[in-house]
This record gives sequence, structure tokens and C-alpha cells, in this order.
Amino acid sequence: MFRGVLAGITGMRAQLLRQDVIANNLANAATPGYRQDTVAFSTYLDTYMYRADQRGLTYLGNFTPAMVLYETKTIHVPGPIETTGNPLDITLSPGAYLAVEAPGGVRYTRRGDLTLSAEGYLEVGGYRVLGRSGQIRIPDQAGPVHIGQDGTVFCGEEEVDKLAIVGFEDESMLRKEGSCLFAADEGAAREAEASVLSGCLEKSSVDAVMEMVHLVDAFRAYEASQRAIQAQDEATAAAVNRVGKV
Repeated sequence: MFRGVLAGITGMRAQLLRQDVIANNLANAATPGYRQDTVAFSTYLDTYMYRADQRGLTYLGNFTPAMVLYETKTIHVPGPIETTGNPLDITLSPGAYLAVEAPGGVRYTRRGDLTLSAEGYLEVGGYRVLGRSGQIRIPDQAGPVHIGQDGTVFCGEEEVDKLAIVGFEDESMLRKEGSCLFAADEGAAREAEASVLSGCLEKSSVDAVMEMVHLVDAFRAYEASQRAIQAQDEATAAAVNRVGKV
């Protein structure tokens, strides 16, 4: 009976973690370049159970039906493209990433809603965008900023720098940090010749309607595990009461 309670507890915990992932997806449904996360479940296989007391450990047997959240994976599928007309909004070809300067070092992003900081630096999501020569700073009193198809940044007719655009042999090696940044092992990023579309923006890959469906499904699975625990508790109480009457 107690194994059934443990199975219900692990099921509830797994669904709570799943709800956290879904909630994060919904919170970033409007974040440009955001990649949707999903979860994978697993079971304990041949887990040994012991009872600890003053005499030591007593083997109780194997336990297999408990469910755990195995991993959270990012689905690297581009979101829909929206035309904005803003020359600082860019969309990269699939598999390409911008390099930015973050507190933890160089990070990578698909987000393309670039802005100019008060100091004149090109930024995205609050992080400074890197070019071939380092952080990209727009000269004072320069002309309008626009970005060419090959990633070259212009101020009027003057070439300022070229975006540091990278690619990865396997995007699954990327580790998500926050809502729009990815980290990678040193040396994993390689320079990529990507096509840059100016005046349009890659939106989030999250389908808000489907995420709401997943949220309802996770909540119902949580309730099912909760009812299983209640049933085990009632069965245990009935067994105790009957034993006491014998």
C-alpha cells in the first residue's frame, strides 16, 4: 500500500514540475525568438527499497512504478515570422544565432528585436550584441542604422561592424539560460554565414492554445495521482480498523 502512496507522490511532483515548464512557456508566448520547452518522463527501474532502523537496513524489495521528470528539452523549431518594418528588427536563417555579452560570458540568442542603448551600443534583451570587433557601438550623430542581408551594420552609408553570427553542429548541446539566451561548451560555436532579414521578427514558437491544453492535462494527471493517494489511505485505514477488531 505504501508503495502506491509513493507512486502517487512522485506522480504529483512530476506533474507540478511539468506545470512549471508550461507556465514558463505561456509567460514567454510573446517573447521574440523564444523556443518552447517540453518535458520527458521516466520511471524508476529496479529501485531497491530499504527500511532503516537501529539494527541497520532491511531489504524490502524492488519498486518500479514511481514516475519522475527525466529532463526538460528545448524544441529548436523557429517561430512564425512577423513583418514589423523596424530596421532594427531582424530574423536569422534557421540554425543561426547572435552572440551577445552576458554577465556569465558570451551567450547566444535567436531574439532579433535589437535596440540602441543610451550609450549607443546595439543591444537585444538588455545584452550587448557582439560583432567581429567586439561590442557594436554606433557612432554619435551618425545616419540611420540598418542591417544588411549578410549581417553588416550600417550607419547611413558607413559600415560600422558585422554581426557575430554563429551556428552549432548539434543545437541540442545548447543550454537555455533565462527566456532567450543559450550557453554552449567552449569551442562548440562556429562562425556561420547566415541570411539576415531586416524589418521582420521571429516570434515565439509557443502555441498558447496548445499550452493551455497541456496545462489542463497536467492538472488532471495531478488530480488522478492525488485520488490514488486518497484511495491508498482509505484502504490502509480500513485494514488497520479491521485488524483491530480481530
